Amino acid sequence: MNDKNRDPIYHLDKNDYRYLITYMPEKSNYNGILFIMKEPDAGEDAGNRKKLDIISENNKAWFLDCIAGTDGKTKTDSTYQNRFKEMLKAVGCSDNELDKCAYANINPLGGGTSESKIYKNLINDEKEVHKRVTKIIEQSKPEIVFVCSKIYKIIKSLNQTAVKIDGLPYSAKKEYKAFYDDNNVKFYEIHHPIFSPRINI
Repeated sequence: MNDKNRDPIYHLDKNDYRYLITYMPEKSNYNGILFIMKEPDAGEDAGNRKKLDIISENNKAWFLDCIAGTDGKTKTDSTYQNRFKEMLKAVGCSDNELDKCAYANINPLGGGTSESKIYKNLINDEKEVHKRVTKIIEQSKPEIVFVCSKIYKIIKSLNQTAVKIDGLPYSAKKEYKAFYDDNNVKFYEIHHPIFSPRINI
């Protein structure tokens, strides 16, 4: 299935929202930190609703391999791991706790090596993005959320009582923002890890 044949419709069936969270540690091992990313690289399965379970399992396996430093890890995996570790250290956490973090994708249907049509259509629907983020938060109950810029901006714009805090100190000149909400959950805007400058820690 090439890009032009991928299903561009982003809506999920009611039961498909369970695929938003790719990885959730056991409750006793959870450190309260959540990463919300765009979409998994699902290759030929991207946009195939009948393969949501396969896409989810493959993405979970990738995340676990990535954070565990499994033999044969690619340069891409190393980049993700390094940026994730820097995020943890920047908020005062141990960088050895990636396996204690939760991991989610706003578009569980997946994409390819660049933003899919599904994601581009989804990100223009603020109400649906907010609905998905709310479901992810309700399921994972985090204390700290690292979230990609476009998704962050939607969350922030719809949170009327947000209190600004210092964002992550990226080495790039652009300011990355952060806030906490009424429930004292802290949200940090992040650059996508694979294209990200280093974080000064």
